[in-house]
Amino acid sequence: MFGRVLLLVALAVALSACGGTSSQQRQPVSVDDGIQLVGRLAEQPINISDGAPLVLIEDCDANDGRDLDLCIVARTIDGQQLNVVIENPAALRAGETLRVERRDCHPAACDSITDVAIVEVRLDGVPFRASGGELVMTAADPRFSASIRLTFGGPDRLTGAFDVIETPPEER
Repeated sequence: MFGRVLLLVALAVALSACGGTSSQQRQPVSVDDGIQLVGRLAEQPINISDGAPLVLIEDCDANDGRDLDLCIVARTIDGQQLNVVIENPAALRAGETLRVERRDCHPAACDSITDVAIVEVRLDGVPFRASGGELVMTAADPRFSASIRLTFGGPDRLTGAFDVIETPPEER
């Protein structure tokens, strides 16, 4: 009898804990939250799997004029910083596939291009402008979600996916 009472008390405590009013943690929207990239850049293997990269929608190109970029900042598995900078985020539309092209445009002029994506990748601050590839967009603004394939000439290539939303200012 005493054992049953203890069991009922323990069960009541456990059930009351489940219905408590604790603060709710952020839940992933999908299993692809974050950025995953693999490939090769500057003769180095690149491997990134970051579920919470820094994501900025602002001017991410220091000292090259005012413009608007989508920047995803993550670390490779060996600790290098890798920034994926989409120079013309206004071109990103849900449900569309955008060809990636290398266009040498002034930053503000890049913003107005909407028929292709202009993507630069920075590895520890060294810029590499993608010369080809594609972005297959599934969501755009405020959540940006796409599969990504970038070529840089020669054997340098990056493939993967991202599913991100801008990092709130208090978390930067």
